[in-house]
Amino acid sequence: MSTKKPRAQTAKLEPKSAEPCKPTTREAEVAGKIVERRRSKRYAVAWSGKINCGGTETAVKIEDISCGGVTLNGIRDLQPLQRLVIEIAPGTTLPGQLRWSKARRGGLAFDHPLDATHPLIRAAESEHRAAVDALWCVDRADLR
Repeated sequence: MSTKKPRAQTAKLEPKSAEPCKPTTREAEVAGKIVERRRSKRYAVAWSGKINCGGTETAVKIEDISCGGVTLNGIRDLQPLQRLVIEIAPGTTLPGQLRWSKARRGGLAFDHPLDATHPLIRAAESEHRAAVDALWCVDRADLR
């Protein structure tokens, strides 16, 4: 009788694109799990903003923000790679490029990533902390 343990099998990654080492998405699947590859933390927000594309201004909802960009809701007739300028707060405009769009939603990558100490990132962190604190208060009240 052998006492050897079976070797663990490693996941074989197959490229999804024709070019190896050039993933088509920002996520990779490893051993059946999705691994996030974003560079900066995203914060869920419910902010209003305006985008300007070629002189046409459109009101949008901002669903989340990170140092690298935002997820928008309410975009129409825009295609990936289009250049946009977003106004998130009065007087705060950020140029960028639409990276993806689907069903009135889209991801805008900022031309110049924001610093983690930028007021918009700080505001999003603060809202996130307040939401988590509110959840903890509800949970604690339920425990009494």
